[in-house]
Amino acid sequence: MNLRVLALGVLVLLFVGTIAWADHCVICYRATAPGEKYCDVCKGALMAEQTTALREKELVDEVKKRREEYAAALNKLRQFYYDTGNAERLAQASFELGDLMRVRQYDYQGLEDILGDLNPTKNLPEANELFDRAQALRRRAWPPWGSEQRLREALKLYLQLVEKYPESNRVPEAAFAIGDILERAAFREYRRAARWYERAFQWDPKIKLPARYCAAVLYEEKLCDYEKAARLYYMAAQLETDPDLRQKALERLQQLQYRGFGRNLESESENKPASEAVPVKGK
Repeated sequence: MNLRVLALGVLVLLFVGTIAWADHCVICYRATAPGEKYCDVCKGALMAEQTTALREKELVDEVKKRREEYAAALNKLRQFYYDTGNAERLAQASFELGDLMRVRQYDYQGLEDILGDLNPTKNLPEANELFDRAQALRRRAWPPWGSEQRLREALKLYLQLVEKYPESNRVPEAAFAIGDILERAAFREYRRAARWYERAFQWDPKIKLPARYCAAVLYEEKLCDYEKAARLYYMAAQLETDPDLRQKALERLQQLQYRGFGRNLESESENKPASEAVPVKGK
């Protein structure tokens, strides 16, 4: 009898899990057409996002190239003045190069912007090795000594993994880890962190790490995008694997809804054509 009850319980859980994911967009949880991964709203947004990202990449690469060329040209000029014994102009070129090196240079764009829809399902030994090294560094990054340096080293390895092995099944976990690092006090890059959390559950909708909840907290507390936070809390309340976290997400969603945010989420997630969904404010 106990075995039959247990088996029935497992079937119920599997059935509930199937319902939770049937015909819902993995990004926003709006209703979708049967078998579709994204709703019409997110499909359009992803296409526009990718087009913009590719154009931005061209411009950012051009800026980086010009920076390198400028520095190289100044170094050649300095060497010329050194070889010809012109101390005054050598000093001028050296000062200009020093000023150039002190100018704050931004990356402008990261992998989280460039990479679109991925299907990272392959077990790749090289990617696993990178992931394990990064995880070891991240675990050892405790204060007060060496924590920031280890986090930066771990971050480089995670990013290297995502860039070199986008088909690896470690990519979603790496994306979550990148988000976790970027929101820490040593970085405080909250928008990038939230974006990486979103990529984590976009690339693996069944991820066991609390990517939706972590992204929701950042959008609410750091970025003040309350509509986005409400949508992510709604998704977390449905889909996070930890029941305590689902309850927390529900409570925080209710607080936002009391303030007027995210009130159409339940109707949008009903199984109806995505074209009937109510657009989210600010999208």
